[in-house]
Amino acid sequence: MALPLLSATCPSLLHIGYPGVFRAAYALRRFVEPAYMNRECLLHMVNETAADHWEAHPLWRNFELTPHSCEQQTGMDPAQYFHYMMTTSATEHRILYGVLLVAAFAGLCYLISHRKQTSFARLSRDVVFALVFSSGFFLTTHYQNDLTHISGNVAHHTNLELDGANSTLVAGLPHGLIFSILLNLIALYPLAASVLARWNVDPYHFFAVSSIVFPLKQLYNMKIVHPYIHEHKQSVYPFPLDKIFKDYEGHVLCHHVNGYCLGDLPGVSQVYDGILYGHSQLYAKGILVDGTQTQKIFNVLVDYALLVLFTAVFSLCVALLMYTVGALFGWREGSKRTAARREKVA
Repeated sequence: MALPLLSATCPSLLHIGYPGVFRAAYALRRFVEPAYMNRECLLHMVNETAADHWEAHPLWRNFELTPHSCEQQTGMDPAQYFHYMMTTSATEHRILYGVLLVAAFAGLCYLISHRKQTSFARLSRDVVFALVFSSGFFLTTHYQNDLTHISGNVAHHTNLELDGANSTLVAGLPHGLIFSILLNLIALYPLAASVLARWNVDPYHFFAVSSIVFPLKQLYNMKIVHPYIHEHKQSVYPFPLDKIFKDYEGHVLCHHVNGYCLGDLPGVSQVYDGILYGHSQLYAKGILVDGTQTQKIFNVLVDYALLVLFTAVFSLCVALLMYTVGALFGWREGSKRTAARREKVA
């Protein structure tokens, strides 16, 4: 439980070595299983099964792919590789859900043991902040998985399916997702806690609430929303919520086709789209070239930039919520700013 107490102004060793930790984890996993998270196979899956998606994507269409490189490197064609990836990840799937389940149980135990100190205002505040955290987490991990790390998450841009689905956490656990999810949770929780500490929000209480809200939100999105919008070709939400969340219009009709319109809470897509457009222009203008050392260095810098972006956006959202909704429901009661203002008045 010490992790939430780490300060963003004094980054931990994980934050300093953030890009290296990911790459070391991927390398170690490939040492055990050489075909794991093969970049050529993953990109060929999109290019060969959804050529229109590939050409519409602002970043990938600038990448150079060697014909038959997937077969040469793994002995599998892209379709076979997809099936291999989605059917051989049972252990990682169990580990991921096991860790999240243990964390949720620990969070529930903490809340029960501290129920006398938990008011409705405090609980509702941390639930909202947990939802905001999960959206920032989603933006960070999705950007890495699709655009810089190139993990098995790109499968949801293909036309390949297993048991009627191709999306993350629905039909299986694509390569690299276990590291992306767990390492980013470890890295982003302390940053969120350091932001909330400025408002005198108990990091342990936030961590406990978030450990329950986070997996529930992910399961809701991937087990209910995602399958529904693909099967029924419409939003899971009634009007006007469908225009706010844009789960079908944005995620299926837009994101799966060209990479934009990430979705989730309002505002996330706009931030994601802006970064993606700027990133793609570096390739379009020849400043970045696929397969070069410059690209690798830039991808490392993107990892650091995503940490800064998460902290900045989370800070802004918390401040806006505290001064608006929080003022109405007593969320700011006991905050350092409120205490300082009362002391000054006295």
